[in-house]
Amino acid sequence: MSTDTRDRRILPALVAVVVAAFLVIPMVTSTPLVRAQAQEEDPCEGVPRSTFEDRNEADEVHRASIDCVDFYDISSGDGSNHFRPFREVSRGQMATFIVNTLQAAGLGDRLPNGDPPDEFDDISDNTHRSNINILARIGVVRGNNGSYNPGVLVRRDQMASFLLQAKEWAYQEDYQMQESHFGDVTPANAHYDNINAAFEQGLVRGTRAPEEGVPNSGVYQPGRDVRRQNMASFLVNELREVDGAPEQWCAESSPSPTSSPSASPSPTASPTSGGSPSPTGDASPTGEPCATRSGSPSPSPSASASPSASASPSPSGSPPASPTPCPIGEDPTDIICPPEETPSPSESPSGGIQVPILN
Repeated sequence: MSTDTRDRRILPALVAVVVAAFLVIPMVTSTPLVRAQAQEEDPCEGVPRSTFEDRNEADEVHRASIDCVDFYDISSGDGSNHFRPFREVSRGQMATFIVNTLQAAGLGDRLPNGDPPDEFDDISDNTHRSNINILARIGVVRGNNGSYNPGVLVRRDQMASFLLQAKEWAYQEDYQMQESHFGDVTPANAHYDNINAAFEQGLVRGTRAPEEGVPNSGVYQPGRDVRRQNMASFLVNELREVDGAPEQWCAESSPSPTSSPSASPSPTASPTSGGSPSPTGDASPTGEPCATRSGSPSPSPSASASPSASASPSPSGSPPASPTPCPIGEDPTDIICPPEETPSPSESPSGGIQVPILN
């Protein structure tokens, strides 16, 4: 075979390969990173820096988390391109943040709808109404005597329960604490089990991290209200933990979760109650959407901040916190303040007596 003949046969093949490459490359590179599901690496790795004008006002340890929650539309700020890192977070806002996190992790198809009839009698005119209903229907929150109190601020002990119970729903598991890690969290706190289990599950750490193998050596500051910068880091922890959870969970493919006994009472799945709910593992028939948890745990009292007169209109609309930020702790989700600044379990941030919320 002559050289010219061989070249004439090879050339069309090379052209075909080059054309195919140009057709395939856009399909691979043009897909935006819009969800964390099925990623092997950290879902926040490589996300662009947020354009919030006050990003750098946040404690440095939280800035990467703010970038991540902005990228995944978990939080869009206050509508004026500000994140407001030192504002506090209400129960209504928290519901939206957690639902957005589960959706960012690719679990949106598993979530029920949030349409009426409402699960609580005080959310009908609340901006976060739909997301509150969603969390109630998957067993993450419950209220008190039909009320949710969406304007109440979220404390750090309550936040641990929210995060843990959302992960329990994602994996249909019941995570029990193995040991006590924080000296300032005692069994008298309704969230005692959940705080310790949330630490063991990588969802929280503490303002002072526990020493390995030394029980009660950490500090958690359970009575402090959660600020938006801290919420960003809490939610990034949740995103990393539920990233990779099955998009569907059915009885046919996974055992029904059961609740194991605990030394302390098992309060309801509300942010004001703590304790892991007792999942029933009820599953839908084959071919239907997969199951969500619907446990009915026993009630347990828990103090909470006084309900506000009206709920905040958006996840960023909570009232401003003290303008003086606290020193940064060892945990990216936490800040350390002098003990005298920590709200008393019996008082609201404004000094008033709290209204107990039984769940």
